[in-house]
Amino acid sequence: MQAYLRPSEAICAVTLQAKDSNSRFEDAKKLLDDGFANYTSRVVVRKDEILQKDVAITGGNVKTMDIEAKDEVRITLQKGDEKQIRKELELKPDLIAPILKGDVLGTLHVYIGDTE
Repeated sequence: MQAYLRPSEAICAVTLQAKDSNSRFEDAKKLLDDGFANYTSRVVVRKDEILQKDVAITGGNVKTMDIEAKDEVRITLQKGDEKQIRKELELKPDLIAPILKGDVLGTLHVYIGDTE
């Protein structure tokens, strides 16, 4: 196994059944070169980013709230596919108070084209 790190990306290459360490190194180098040449990593959602504003809440004093991302979401995709990134937020039906910070209120689906 070989790994290579760049400031915002890391790629790991695993080679099997290499004849010797030189062959293993060359195979891993080709895989790593291909990975950095053809793939990129993108942040599609930042931690605490507002995903949807003014979502209706049933019960309680607050009638609406903003939905925020719990964590950063980063994906790896082929270079050139960046414009095909699409996000869909699926909220639980009938959000009812009390709702506490950190409660899971839905799921964010990230697509590259039609692939989730």
